[in-house]
Amino acid sequence: MTDIDKITEKVIESEDYDNLVRNYGNEYLIERNCDDELFNMDDINEILCGKLPIEILNLAYFGGNWTPHSGESGDFNTQADYFYFNGYGNLVSVDEYYYTDYLKSVIDEEYFVEFLIDNDYIDIEDYLDEEDDEEEDEDDDNDYNNDPALD
Repeated sequence: MTDIDKITEKVIESEDYDNLVRNYGNEYLIERNCDDELFNMDDINEILCGKLPIEILNLAYFGGNWTPHSGESGDFNTQADYFYFNGYGNLVSVDEYYYTDYLKSVIDEEYFVEFLIDNDYIDIEDYLDEEDDEEEDEDDDNDYNNDPALD
């Protein structure tokens, strides 16, 4: 396992991972030109400006509402906090409660961690230090267990 693989694993398993996804996940999707970017529902009028009313109705009708349990299903919810365009260009709503879950479902963890490092959102030294600390703890345990005075 390479160092970047170890760091990626440490970041994903860390207590901060959900916060990192919440704070930087959408920015990651925008930078990578992914189609899964979330938009604030307050911006829907501006984003759909210029479309015919029938087009907007069809985008909502053929869209849905995203939850981690069922993916895209049900009806588009104009009361949700966010939305995205699915692979067919239809509107899919996402509630605030599922914001982080949605982002975690669409980001590539390895590339996301690289994005975090490249943009200085995390310091790899923090995760390397954790690894070094664990190795030192193991060495200390081994030194104690191999102490001839204890025999």
